[in-house]
Amino acid sequence: MTDLSSRGLEIQISSKTPEELINKWMWSFEEDKADGVRTYRPESYDFPPSRGRTGAEILKNGKFISYEIGPNDKPIQFEGQWVYDKKSKTIEITFKKTDIGVGLMPIITENRKPLLVEIISFNKDIIKARVKDENEFEPTKK
Repeated sequence: MTDLSSRGLEIQISSKTPEELINKWMWSFEEDKADGVRTYRPESYDFPPSRGRTGAEILKNGKFISYEIGPNDKPIQFEGQWVYDKKSKTIEITFKKTDIGVGLMPIITENRKPLLVEIISFNKDIIKARVKDENEFEPTKK
């Protein structure tokens, strides 16, 4: 996994990391507009019924967990680490390699690509963000 702290960015419980970001956030896709900005709400939010909902958990210790919908509609998790850059209001996320096995299907090793999340606005009840993959930004290298 890439060591994001090598750039001097803030990891984990830095006093410069907004406390409101530390939570389990679920994608409230019903609220999204055509501008590419995604809406995330705390897991406790009263979401409308959905066949599945993806999200992420940002933990104080620098750990990041992405919650996705698996091939058989069961949730799967991808773990990684996050770093918040206060100046650019972005969170850079790198993932560990993850082995996925579904029922009788063989285990597949998934190597997720880094993400950059541009925080447009946030408070304890909502995050508005634009998610970019490595094709849209230059990930931190080891």
